[in-house]
Amino acid sequence: MNTKRDFLSFEEAREFVHGLKLKTHNDWIDYVESGKRPANVPANPYLFYKGRGWVNWNDWINNKKTFLPFVEARSFIHDVNIKSFNEWRRYYKSCKRPDNIPTAPNKVYEGNGWVSWNDWFGKK
Repeated sequence: MNTKRDFLSFEEAREFVHGLKLKTHNDWIDYVESGKRPANVPANPYLFYKGRGWVNWNDWINNKKTFLPFVEARSFIHDVNIKSFNEWRRYYKSCKRPDNIPTAPNKVYEGNGWVSWNDWFGKK
């Protein structure tokens, strides 16, 4: 097992991953499971690089996704009629969620319209 000093710095590891031209978090998982990942790049970068540069999966794989503005995204979720966090998790794991709706809206829209999960689901 690698120790902390065996891994590349966050910046070096992220640069390496950007060179892979992955498009999604699932592409990263497939890459890790393929056995091609070098030993000096952690399989779980969000754990290892937390507090050391980690931002999110899109930053790690260099995916410059563009999400709908908050009001439009929330309106879409209201139309889909999701009423709880468990329903939300099932929905985004089912691959029915459009790419322009984030899986973590609370993080993406924080400071930009986000109020609460109840608000996201249309509960009063």
